[in-house]
Amino acid sequence: MSPADSAARARDMPEASGDSSSGTFAEDMIRRIVLFSFCGLIALCGVALFILPSLGFDHLNAELQEIDINSGKARFTRFVLYLPVSQAEKETVVSRLLSGPTQAPSEWHSVNLFTAGSRISPHYRFHGALSQINRLEAALQNSNMTEEDMELYARRVVKAWKDEGDYFAAGAIIEEAEERAYKN
Repeated sequence: MSPADSAARARDMPEASGDSSSGTFAEDMIRRIVLFSFCGLIALCGVALFILPSLGFDHLNAELQEIDINSGKARFTRFVLYLPVSQAEKETVVSRLLSGPTQAPSEWHSVNLFTAGSRISPHYRFHGALSQINRLEAALQNSNMTEEDMELYARRVVKAWKDEGDYFAAGAIIEEAEERAYKN
């Protein structure tokens, strides 16, 4: 073997040339393809979970908040890939004050829909209902009203929701309760 053949062979062999990279050109290309594919998949998942909901694909990764306008109960449903993965009903001050045997069947209405990547909820007809319940609860806790007066406010709020078909009319009732609570 001539010295020129030995030099060429040494150049082609990674161990002999001191090159620490392993593999052939084809193996390096496969690694690059896998790496770029993985990065692309991560980017696609990011788009799917954070960008698409703001473009109208809202149940991809979301929480839907609802109100039963007959009882005042709240319901929270969690969606992942359009499938409900959890659902919980919670009592509110209105539902506790109205609890009794003469309640009408549930009539659920959307309040808020929160999605990943977007802190904006569509404006539903009962968009402010849960906030109204929180405001009413604070007013009733800070007042010296009787249980009957508190129940009357809860009934008036539910009646306003049913009669008007949205949350706007109940706002005046909540403000009245707040004025009465904070005036004393």
